[in-house]
Amino acid sequence: MKYMIETPNKKNNGIDYSGLFITFEGPEGSGKSTQSKRIYDILNKEFETLAPLTKEPGGPESDLQSKIRQLYFFNEEERSPEADLFLMLTDRALHQRFLLKNLVNGNIVICDRYADSTRAYQGGGGGLDLNMIDAFNAIATKGLEPDITFLVDASYETAMKRKKGDNLDYFEKKERDFHMRVRDMYHKIAIENPNRFIVVNGEPSIEVVSQEILKNVINHSAYQAYLKRKI
Repeated sequence: MKYMIETPNKKNNGIDYSGLFITFEGPEGSGKSTQSKRIYDILNKEFETLAPLTKEPGGPESDLQSKIRQLYFFNEEERSPEADLFLMLTDRALHQRFLLKNLVNGNIVICDRYADSTRAYQGGGGGLDLNMIDAFNAIATKGLEPDITFLVDASYETAMKRKKGDNLDYFEKKERDFHMRVRDMYHKIAIENPNRFIVVNGEPSIEVVSQEILKNVINHSAYQAYLKRKI
């Protein structure tokens, strides 16, 4: 099946910004949320041009997005991958106003999950057609892609040890095979996007992982270009 939805690209859509867009991705329990917060705190000491830390689903401040997050993670009713897809697309479309406003204003935006999560979870985990997901993602994002994406990786066994005793959400409760498909898809996406993706081993201590991520931020060409724009 072919999807006849035109995929916008940044240039044709007139997306022109002086900010820096950094996203964090990873399977459940990898530590990506912890790392996104730590890197945010580090950069917040160095830059006045740092937007509030944001996430998908949920955003930084939207009541509607917060309700979507609650539905997505904590509603116990069994859902189809298609239903999950459209929940995420709705959240992402709402999120663009915040993202674009801050990037156009020259701010650094750090986001815990973005469009790659939908490819990994609804595509890899849920088995939906990737071309369809990409077409709908392009509409929801208006063609906006991250400048840098960190894939914080950890084995399923490590993730479950970290989650032991927690109140597991809708996705954390899914079977091992689902999580393995998600992880495999993340690695496939990273291989396909080597200029944007940096894969980081999330299994060492929090501090070791943070230092590895920070080193990669500082050395990345997109970060260096951002610094030059701020001079």
